[in-house]
Amino acid sequence: MSKVNPFDQYAIAPKDYEIKSLGATVTLRKLSLEQSQSFLDKSVKGMDKDDNPIIDVKAIQEGNFQKVSLGLVDPKMTVKQLKELGAGAKDSIKEILEIIDPLPKMGKD
Repeated sequence: MSKVNPFDQYAIAPKDYEIKSLGATVTLRKLSLEQSQSFLDKSVKGMDKDDNPIIDVKAIQEGNFQKVSLGLVDPKMTVKQLKELGAGAKDSIKEILEIIDPLPKMGKD
C-alpha cells in the first residue's frame, strides 16, 4: 500500500478555475516555487540604509503580466495581449494572480 504524498496538493499541473470577475472558466497552471522566487527577486532593487528592501514597482507590474501569461494555459495570452486589454480586466488579472502565485499567509492562524 503506497502512502499519499501530502505535497501533491501543491502540484502545478494545469487545472480549470472559475474566474468570477471574468464570468468564465480558464485553465491555469500555478507557478513553481522557483518561478515565484525569481519574480520576487526582480522586484527588489536593493536595501536602504536601515536594511529595508527598496521595491521596484515597475518590475512588479511587468512581472504580474509575465506571471499571468505563464499561468494562462487556455486561453493562452502573451504579455503584449494582456497589456492591450481594457482597464476593466484588472480584477480578472488580480484574481488569476491570486490563484497562480498566492501571497504567503502572514501571522498565526
